[in-house]
Amino acid sequence: MSESNDKIDVFDHRNYRDFLICVYQKKQLKNRLYSLRAFSRDLGLSAQAVGNILAGRYGLSSSTAITAAKRLKLDSTETKYFTLLIEARHARSKVAKAEALEQLERLRTSRHASAQMGSEQSEVLSDWVIPAVSSFIGSEPAKIDVKSLSHRLGVKTERITKALQVLTNSQIVEKLETGEYLQSCINRRANSETPSPVIRSFHKQVLEKAISKLDEPAMHNRKSLSTILSFPFARYEEAKREIESFHSKFLKHFAEEPQTDSVMAFTLQFFRLDKEPAGRNE
Repeated sequence: MSESNDKIDVFDHRNYRDFLICVYQKKQLKNRLYSLRAFSRDLGLSAQAVGNILAGRYGLSSSTAITAAKRLKLDSTETKYFTLLIEARHARSKVAKAEALEQLERLRTSRHASAQMGSEQSEVLSDWVIPAVSSFIGSEPAKIDVKSLSHRLGVKTERITKALQVLTNSQIVEKLETGEYLQSCINRRANSETPSPVIRSFHKQVLEKAISKLDEPAMHNRKSLSTILSFPFARYEEAKREIESFHSKFLKHFAEEPQTDSVMAFTLQFFRLDKEPAGRNE
């Protein structure tokens, strides 16, 4: 982000409409009188066009996107990412869409490669309940029933209350004067390539939850796949990129649904079981 911590980071989004909606909502939070017409003026578009774009009735053209990006004061890399989001959504050919998705993934990787985990991020990942609670909070203001949420997640109310405090302090969610919560659209991310005891602990927590689910007789709410295979280790990096690509496509397909009614854990593990043969590197 080039201006301030309040600027919405386009790299936190996999859908250009979600990004525009977050920018609009952020401006509304600062000024309750800020209207769609004012937002349209700021983007250099008509109110009717912006309304149709945000509602998903029409797409945003690449040329118009560049104009909007300039109005939003995106830098060159952010503008490139923003236009690629549009290309990945609206390109006429499957090949062009696939190429846009690959470029998006490279930009995300480059963007977050040097990211450092701050104390607030560490606290968010200190307990799996915190991101789970965040998943229950949407882009529209809503009351949070702590007791009901503790029942659904199977934890004590104190952990729900602490989770809300951490999410608010980290600016992942905002608590309004009405006592309602909503997603702030400022999404803090940890760089998964950076070794960290906090990240390792978070993965362990999620895996422990997965193990506990294996003991439940009902299988309608889980899917487990495990395979042990012989593998050419020289292709490890290639395999890792394939896994990351699948992960991105999976989230794009399912995590952008406007209406949800559950919180799922999605974890992928790919690791070496054996050791290097003795004398291989001697």
